Amino acid sequence: MYFDDKYLCFVESTLERDYAKKLFLDNTPFIKPIDNSELFKIKKEKIVPPGQAFFNLSHRPDFIEFKNEKIVIVEVSGDINSEYEEQLAYKEKDYLNIVKKYSYVLYKKI
Repeated sequence: MYFDDKYLCFVESTLERDYAKKLFLDNTPFIKPIDNSELFKIKKEKIVPPGQAFFNLSHRPDFIEFKNEKIVIVEVSGDINSEYEEQLAYKEKDYLNIVKKYSYVLYKKI
């Protein structure tokens, strides 16, 4: 968990805690998905450009940022073992397909 006197974010690692702190300090709006349904609770007209469809994620990213009229899917990874590397490659393939299909979506790996 990351928290201070103003912010609270549930995280899964020290790297995520540091990244959440950075987002808070930069005043970057974000979601830390817990069950992958968070995107569907957002008013689409607030984040999706007119005429664009809304996307569906098959995986749960570490963070979803809202920056410069873009949605940024973020994976935070540190030491990677072979099992996690396979899982990450599968997730990245899904994320990159979304990026190709929707002009307002970006992917970033930290």
